[in-house]
Amino acid sequence: MKCWAFVPGHVSGFFQPVISPSPYRTGSRNFGPCLSLGVWTCAENGDGIYLNDREAEIEPTGWVLRRLGVRVRIRHYCQVPLGSGFGASGAFALGTALATARLLGLKARKRELVRIAHEAEVTCRTGLGDVGPQSLGGVVVTTRAGAPPYGKWRRLRTGKVRILCANLGPICTKDLLRDEEFLRKARALGGRALRKVLARPTLGRAMEASLEFSKSLGLLDRELEGLIRVCRREGVLASQIMLGRGIFCFVPQKKMPRVKRGLVEVLGREKVLSCRVGGGAEIKSAPRGRPAKAAAS
Repeated sequence: MKCWAFVPGHVSGFFQPVISPSPYRTGSRNFGPCLSLGVWTCAENGDGIYLNDREAEIEPTGWVLRRLGVRVRIRHYCQVPLGSGFGASGAFALGTALATARLLGLKARKRELVRIAHEAEVTCRTGLGDVGPQSLGGVVVTTRAGAPPYGKWRRLRTGKVRILCANLGPICTKDLLRDEEFLRKARALGGRALRKVLARPTLGRAMEASLEFSKSLGLLDRELEGLIRVCRREGVLASQIMLGRGIFCFVPQKKMPRVKRGLVEVLGREKVLSCRVGGGAEIKSAPRGRPAKAAAS
């Protein structure tokens, strides 16, 4: 028997880290979209953890299995770049929890499985604030950090837009999440960004706040600034993906070909990812064939 779950990718334009003695109250207040691309997870009888059909050590996945006290085989198929701010580790944790619970008939509500996945992310230091939005779907503002029932989220209206991401590679999240000076700066700047968005919660306002955050935080390099200018020439506001060397933007359908072409001309097609706004994590029927690998890596 096999059980499948799909968890959307998730990117953040800004974040405010919140560190607490309790992992359920630790997390981040942030803004960003869930993606129609993400991680497919299969739980089946057996043992081992696999990523795109290769055995792999995936810390959040192993942590969730130990927390549930079970041994099953987990197969992840990842459609988004790894280690680049696309929420893959949160998707690994939540997909494992959902698929395993269904496979074994565990009496756990989705909210409890979200709590376990969030705890795995925080404990493994692979992320802070992806699991909550990934469970909900849409374009999400996290207004209170943590796992349910402590975390609080709200969706922003988007209209008919698609998402474009350009990925230049990873940033070592674990190192940054151990850097007290970095966390202090992110807390101050993230709080300012969140207040700006909550005063007028629109998509445009959130993207403006994200760009201000990325510039002030000091991670925005010249290459990323160049990609943002490519989007801006077409009247589209882009910002850096946190935490990664990449950018994202919301693009009206009629502007999509020009903006995508501009990014592809700079980076090449393999580093540009396009998708829709994604829904929340859920149990799924088996996909047709093996899910596609990351569109950008």
